[in-house]
Amino acid sequence: MAHCKYHPLQAATYECPRCTLSHCDQCAGNQDRHGNTLCHFCESKMDSLGTGAAAEPFWRHLQEAFRYPLNWEALPVIITVAVVTSLLSAFPLVWIFTLLVYLALTGALFKYAFRCLERTAAGEMSAPSAGDAYTGGLSLLLKLILISIIAGGSLTLAAVFIGPTVAGILGTLFVISLPAVLIQFAQTENIIDALNPLNALRLITTIGLSYGLLIAFIMIMTGSVSVINELIGDRFSFLSMSLQSIISNYYTIVVFHIMGYMLFQYQDKLGYSARADNLDDQRDDLSILNAKIDINLKEGNYETVVTLFEKGIKVFPADNTLAQNFFEFSFNAKRPALVETSLNHYLNILTKNREFDKLNVAYTKARQINPNLIPSNPQVRLQLAVVYQAKGEAKIAVKLLNGIAKAHPQFAELDSVFTTMAKAFDDLHMQPQAEKCRAQAQKLQKKKQPQTPEQAPEQAPAPAPALERFAVRDVSTIEPPPQNIASPAAEPTALAEEKPEELPPIEFK
Repeated sequence: MAHCKYHPLQAATYECPRCTLSHCDQCAGNQDRHGNTLCHFCESKMDSLGTGAAAEPFWRHLQEAFRYPLNWEALPVIITVAVVTSLLSAFPLVWIFTLLVYLALTGALFKYAFRCLERTAAGEMSAPSAGDAYTGGLSLLLKLILISIIAGGSLTLAAVFIGPTVAGILGTLFVISLPAVLIQFAQTENIIDALNPLNALRLITTIGLSYGLLIAFIMIMTGSVSVINELIGDRFSFLSMSLQSIISNYYTIVVFHIMGYMLFQYQDKLGYSARADNLDDQRDDLSILNAKIDINLKEGNYETVVTLFEKGIKVFPADNTLAQNFFEFSFNAKRPALVETSLNHYLNILTKNREFDKLNVAYTKARQINPNLIPSNPQVRLQLAVVYQAKGEAKIAVKLLNGIAKAHPQFAELDSVFTTMAKAFDDLHMQPQAEKCRAQAQKLQKKKQPQTPEQAPEQAPAPAPALERFAVRDVSTIEPPPQNIASPAAEPTALAEEKPEELPPIEFK
């Protein structure tokens, strides 16, 4: 069994004939207009290996196999056939009518069972619709009866012309090969192919030990039906027959599902390819982009990875995972320019999604590469400053806020900028600068307040409530001010990396 080069624990489901690389479904490329899966590197059509190699052995699938018929598709078929055939046995009508109805219902059950086998072999692990049992069941049953007549006649001829011992051996071999005969008949619907001993022998030798386990499993289920019959007895004839028939029909669906699963598991050896229905062949563009980034990263094609990330954040600007992966890659690559680009994009998404707890983590990591890195978005800078001021790191808060008024004079939260800066200066024991920032914040707050005729002109707005330490404020939902509000004429000058007491005073014109 081949394994994926980039996920060694996963079985390979595609192989590129040109690059000779094996891929799993997770890292396969996109599809062309004909539905062919392409290689990420050479864009050649890849050969599908099917998903049978990735399927777990059928004995590990038994729990799912017993749950397979327990749904609103299979249960109506199982119960209806059991109850009606039990009614016909308990209250027989005209014999020809009873026989026809009995054959039709039995044919419907086997039609549905064969449909379960076919769907499972094709990778569809859900039960088919109950409507699949309504057509073609009688003709299918007649073919199965014909197979039984041919097999029984052959054994009788062997007993007459060769001897009962040989006939007994041939009968035992036929019973053992019966699941293979049914599987072959389900694939071809041809009686001759189904009874061809070479076809049965090829199937049995291909499956190997698992086929022997299937025979043992069928014998156990058959024996359990007999045990249930002995336990229930004939005290309640109709209920007893109905219950036994329901259990027998249930086991029939389970066995046919397991036979189909064995075909699905050994599809590569049996010469066909099937896809599991829980694998999405029509992957979206983002999944394909992530797969391409992943395999290029594992190949060491870092410049290609950068190009793919830069393309990705333009095409998918709101995807949080892609933005985070881009930032983590940039941080691990220790490339300051790339860190700044990826950080700004990532912090913008975190702020928009109100994931404020992750802002500080990402910005702290980025400062390990570039201690002087300042985000470009004023909303991000303000939110980070609130966090750092609440944590007691006032100097970083001042650095984040310094220059916002000049660079973004229309920013709606300039009053919050100066309020937060004033608190940071209070923590730094720089009272003159703190008072000037607080005064500027009050002026901006007064301009933002709507004036009504009832308000006195000299009425001043109440000062903003003090932010409690370690309480992170959400500043992302405040309405912008009217467009005619003037911006402050000036703002604090840039602060040098000095001790707090040596920070220069802030003056306003």
